[in-house]
Amino acid sequence: MSDSADRPARDRRGPRPPQQARSRALLAKVLTAAEELFAEGTEDEVTMAAVAERAAVSIGGVYRRFDSKEQLLDAVRTRILDRLDTDLATALQADAPNLAVIIDVYVEAVVRNVGTAANVFRQYVAQTRTELQPHDPVVNTLATTQRLLLDAAARHLDEVQRPDPITALSVVARLILGACVQRVLALRHSPDGLTWSQWSGEIADMAILYLTHPRPSRH
Repeated sequence: MSDSADRPARDRRGPRPPQQARSRALLAKVLTAAEELFAEGTEDEVTMAAVAERAAVSIGGVYRRFDSKEQLLDAVRTRILDRLDTDLATALQADAPNLAVIIDVYVEAVVRNVGTAANVFRQYVAQTRTELQPHDPVVNTLATTQRLLLDAAARHLDEVQRPDPITALSVVARLILGACVQRVLALRHSPDGLTWSQWSGEIADMAILYLTHPRPSRH
């Protein structure tokens, strides 16, 4: 039986936003505990009771925010994506000396936030199996990360040797994030023999070469 079998239904789009500082602190504890547990095991192994125990809160404190484990997993994924946006914005604030450094920073931030939460994303995809909707946090993250990279690279557009530098940077922003998510989903069944650090270095090198070398003639 589901943990939420006897619970009344609420808005399935997510937890009710907390209004008071104490409630926000409780929600943060619950999400941190859930993220740790989802990262450590499988969805079947994570229960609402286990989350409450890890967070040192009552089971009622968990259910006051989340109807089900599935809703909690969705909130954890959203938290990771929000953290990526914030982390990337902070990392790209520095005045980079060249485009290569910007790409390195971008890749490192994506891997740090998505790659290290691989198990969470695998469980979420296994749970939903649906196409992304316009309001999905992944859609927002795609737009945000692309904008952040474009803003950071604005002073170095002269280093981009593609016909349309903005389009080229947009392609890189999306491909890097997409490649990271794809590796998260495929790595367990199709290992590539690389650590995340090695993989991020290879991806960054490919992106830099693409951006800084003219398109070869097809003739």
